[in-house]
Amino acid sequence: MNAQQIIATWRTRCQNVTTQEFSDSNALNLANIAYQLTIGTLRSRVNEDFGADLFVRGLIAGQSEYSFDTRGDDANLRTPINKVTKVALKYKEDSGYHFADVFSTSTQEEDDTKLATSVPASSPLYKISDYSISIYPTPTETVA
Repeated sequence: MNAQQIIATWRTRCQNVTTQEFSDSNALNLANIAYQLTIGTLRSRVNEDFGADLFVRGLIAGQSEYSFDTRGDDANLRTPINKVTKVALKYKEDSGYHFADVFSTSTQEEDDTKLATSVPASSPLYKISDYSISIYPTPTETVA
């Protein structure tokens, strides 16, 4: 259904409002506003954890960038990663996980080398680019 069909259907359901009473451009504008409000409501209320898969990977000492698969496989044994909603990191074998914050605009002035050593392990950061995730600070020991 195209925009013209939507407007014609709307006019019929509103007791045949004429184009002189309400122009097509005004009707289309209101339809676009309603569409954007609906999409915004859906995005704000969707449960991103519903049906989510957990992806676990060990950390390697000295490595801050880890790639992830976005393709899955032909046998459907592996689910591709489409969206990252949370990141939790475990920097020591005998410690718990810490939720990482996304790399924000306030820290973008920092270079990767400085972030790798200046960010505390208790408040890690991550950023996603292409098909990989970079974590800060860089792990100092390997954790399975």
